Amino acid sequence: MNNYNTIYKKNIGRNYICLEPFLTLFNDSEDEIPYREDFRIKMVKENHIDGILSTHIQYVNDIPTFCYDITSLQSLDVILENTCLDYSLLCNILSGLYTSLMSCQKYMLDTDKLILNSQNIFLSPDLSKVWLTYYPLYEQSFLSSLRTLFDYLLKNVKHLDEKCVFLAYSIHKECQREDFSIESLCSFQSLLPERNKETSMTHSDINTQNISSLDLHTSLSQNTANLSSVPSVAEPPSVYNQSTLKEHTLFSSIKEKFISFKKRLSEDANQYMDNSPSSLSPTHHKDIYSYMENKKKHMQISPGTVILSSPANPDFHSLIYAGTDMESSIQLTHFPFTIGKNDSCDYSLSNPLISRIHARISCLVTDEDTPEFYVEDLNSTNGTSLNGSALIPYEKYTITFGDHITFGHLTYIFR
Repeated sequence: MNNYNTIYKKNIGRNYICLEPFLTLFNDSEDEIPYREDFRIKMVKENHIDGILSTHIQYVNDIPTFCYDITSLQSLDVILENTCLDYSLLCNILSGLYTSLMSCQKYMLDTDKLILNSQNIFLSPDLSKVWLTYYPLYEQSFLSSLRTLFDYLLKNVKHLDEKCVFLAYSIHKECQREDFSIESLCSFQSLLPERNKETSMTHSDINTQNISSLDLHTSLSQNTANLSSVPSVAEPPSVYNQSTLKEHTLFSSIKEKFISFKKRLSEDANQYMDNSPSSLSPTHHKDIYSYMENKKKHMQISPGTVILSSPANPDFHSLIYAGTDMESSIQLTHFPFTIGKNDSCDYSLSNPLISRIHARISCLVTDEDTPEFYVEDLNSTNGTSLNGSALIPYEKYTITFGDHITFGHLTYIFR
């Protein structure tokens, strides 16, 4: 359970995710200091730590707010809303976990303070580098967080990518064991291609008091280049010799589980297809597609003056381009609707001032069957504005027909 509130701030062209603790965490006694920095906090503040978001602390009435610079980065949940988890991205995440853990060892940081939920894991624009959030007041064990993370990753895996499914499911299966520990994950080295013995780490190379046996993370990181050759699970690969019955039995068990899991994923393929629109929560939303159908049935189109800038299909709302560049208007065919430079977005804007995943338009249908529309900046580099006012990243702003929405420098009118 989170013991902090999350807010987003924008300051002098930089974007921050800020974690402020619940007031109940602090003792009201005047004889005690509610919070005091220790050497770990100073390590995080004074150093640029590989794999850990840089941070600074703001104090209000002796209560700290931790601010992490996320400029130009994208959170994992936003990325996986627009595309499924493929093998390359999974390897990058595993490599990022390893890098962060090794940084924790180097700077004597407590790994239990790493937040591993998808909203606090950030990736570079090319998805090659990963940063984790180190929050000193976090109260959840690293192993428990790791279980939750791999459960989330498995649900978002690209089911047609066999190597990705195999790797994700294998680690997820081990995480669910009651005797799960980081040490137990070392057994998965036998399931990977034969590793480079010259660069592989041993237990003696790691301070086990700070990080418990990082062999698995070492193996995954050092074999990222070799993992592309992971053989199909249709038959045991050649590297799985009969040297030990334990390794052969482990592979056979995972192979059978994988085949069963793959079959189940195939039956639910629609949930894992690339670029599928995120489903709206049934608790808080009504089906927006049902709303569109009802609108179409009840719409009465009377003859009259034709507006040249109106959308070609009146069944959908649109963003009408209002600038002088050679840009087309955007038809909002479904919600949520993402806009960015990446092909995985619902609409791709090939403009140098547009981020890979720039902004999102969403819709909430109220109990009165009235749609409410929102615009949200997804931590874009050049920002998103509504009627001239810059938006704070990851905050939803209500929009109405006629509002001007600017992505970078491209302005559209919502209709």
